[in-house]
Amino acid sequence: MKDTIYKYLNLLFTVTMILFVLMTAVIVLVQLVGIAVGNGGMVLGINDALKTYATWVSTICGLIAMVAHNFMPKKKKSHDGPTSIGPAKDAASSK
Repeated sequence: MKDTIYKYLNLLFTVTMILFVLMTAVIVLVQLVGIAVGNGGMVLGINDALKTYATWVSTICGLIAMVAHNFMPKKKKSHDGPTSIGPAKDAASSK
């Protein structure tokens, strides 16, 4: 059950993160173009149009990440490695 919830939350996190990054990139790129052509209305217009939505999407993304962390599957401890530090002793060579 926890694995299924985690998978859905991870999917929602990924979607909201992509949306947030794309919206932020659009804001920045349009503002750069507005600055380059000297159009202050373009700079302020894109800010007014997308800033609130980008903020909401980033907030939702962060909240999903916090909740998903609680549903993350536990990592199993592996004991495959050596248990002691130092060179390995061979039983045949120690005689």
